[in-house]
Amino acid sequence: MAFLLAVAMAFPASAEILQEYDLMESYSLGQALEAEYSVSSESVFDGIFRVSLVCGDYGLEYYTMPVSLIANETTNVKPPAISLSKYAIGDCVVKASLCGFDNSLIEQSESDSFKVSSNYPIIVKSDISEVKPGENIEITLSFGAYKPEEADVRIRLSNQYWETELKESYVLATAKDIAPGYAPLAVKVTDEFGNTGENYTPMNIVSVPTKLEVKISNKVVKPGEEITLIAVLLDQAGNEMNESATFRIAYGDEVIFEQGAMTGEEAKFAPDSSAEPGKYELETTVLHFSQADDIEVAAVEQAAVEFDGRKFSYTNTGNVDYDEAIIITAEKEEKGYVIKKSVDLAPGEEYQIDLFKELPEGTYAISSGENTYTDVAVSDERSAAKKAVQGISSVTGAVVAPGATPAKAVAVLVLIGVAGVVILFFKRGKKEKPVRPEPQKEEKEKPREEDVRESPEVKNFVDDSLKSGGFK
Repeated sequence: MAFLLAVAMAFPASAEILQEYDLMESYSLGQALEAEYSVSSESVFDGIFRVSLVCGDYGLEYYTMPVSLIANETTNVKPPAISLSKYAIGDCVVKASLCGFDNSLIEQSESDSFKVSSNYPIIVKSDISEVKPGENIEITLSFGAYKPEEADVRIRLSNQYWETELKESYVLATAKDIAPGYAPLAVKVTDEFGNTGENYTPMNIVSVPTKLEVKISNKVVKPGEEITLIAVLLDQAGNEMNESATFRIAYGDEVIFEQGAMTGEEAKFAPDSSAEPGKYELETTVLHFSQADDIEVAAVEQAAVEFDGRKFSYTNTGNVDYDEAIIITAEKEEKGYVIKKSVDLAPGEEYQIDLFKELPEGTYAISSGENTYTDVAVSDERSAAKKAVQGISSVTGAVVAPGATPAKAVAVLVLIGVAGVVILFFKRGKKEKPVRPEPQKEEKEKPREEDVRESPEVKNFVDDSLKSGGFK
């Protein structure tokens, strides 16, 4: 009888294990897992009560306790909470077992499945959805069933980062050069157990024009040359923006050029051929930005030469007065002539030299500067005075006088006349003197007028006059 009673106490006819708690659907690493049971038996029972955590191939019996059950009475069993480790990651259950001292299973209870994860959910909320560079953003964090007591928090928006400790809310000051565009305001929380929580809220970062740059292909330009102007508008991150630009160029109070273009595109400017030399002010305007630059128009002294077979035309194509001497050389039959004119031409002014009124008749090789013309036929349309001057010049071997005028021509004619009178007087004086009879000789022929012009007396007289300034 005693043996049968011992068997009945060790192996109750019926036992029951009831779960007295509600497990969550998910747990994080380091989070406490709590359980509580009520155990009963229809008869007296002495044995062992065990509680185990089973996660796939991982199993941990974390509670073992001897129990003595009185028939038809309930005993409450509350194992201590355990902190979940990384080995428990996955799908898990909690098993409670009632066993005999010989380790035979009397009754067992198993919980619903739950997850253990190293990630926990967080919610990120912001007071705004659009932000300009330099503005503040206020955000709040909220957690699910598990909120770590301490954690490191890393926040990112575009190319800007913040690192801080765990708080309920944050005020974030955005950088003045933060990159524009739509970007997530992302938050990552990492606690001491290795859990991480990540989430974001969408944010639009406004592109704000920050800087205007003006590219000028050449700041020193000659009249007629073309330069390019490009306006570049940059946002806070140095990205180019597309806006309308206006270029305005003024000389003194006068606006001489105004043109519009989109930023990044070229505008063309070429000063007129007669544009005055000096500093010109370029003003570039985009939105509320304005930039002033100087462009220098260089001084150009030059003349264009045209020849139509008779006349040379010299036009001042520069932007300053042209006061260089004009020199034309003409050659024919080993004779050379030089025409030299001192001019002072204003920009755009023209000066002409008519060869028919400068040279004796003939066919010439003509040169002016770098230009040479051959077989140029010239008809003599010179005035009488000019012919006289240039005729004497030819006798004396001089070139065409550049400064010959009618007054000078008259002076030369007077000199010729005086020379003739002196010669005639000399000859008459010689005839009046008494002479002894001499043998008759053949009388010489009287010189012709052109021979007189070529006689040594006339030539020397004219040469002396030229030396003493008779052609000035």
